[in-house]
Amino acid sequence: MRAKCSGNLRCAKCVRDNAVCMYGDRKREKNKKDLAQSRERIGSLERNLHDLRGLLQKVASSNALHAELRSEVEAVLSEVSDCLVSL
Repeated sequence: MRAKCSGNLRCAKCVRDNAVCMYGDRKREKNKKDLAQSRERIGSLERNLHDLRGLLQKVASSNALHAELRSEVEAVLSEVSDCLVSL
């Protein structure tokens, strides 16, 4: 007879049958886990983007920055700001 494991460390059926418990994530559970990991990663990337934006703003406002470099930093800041608006 074929029965699915319950997902516990060792499911009741496998304990009763003295069998090796082989439980794999079902598709829906795997998708939920993947979605949670993706959301966590997106949150981490958003925080990094905000931090980098703040640092670039500090660099751009620094008097020690060459004019040529300042325009490059400001261009990147503009792109980052556009990305943040779409989030």
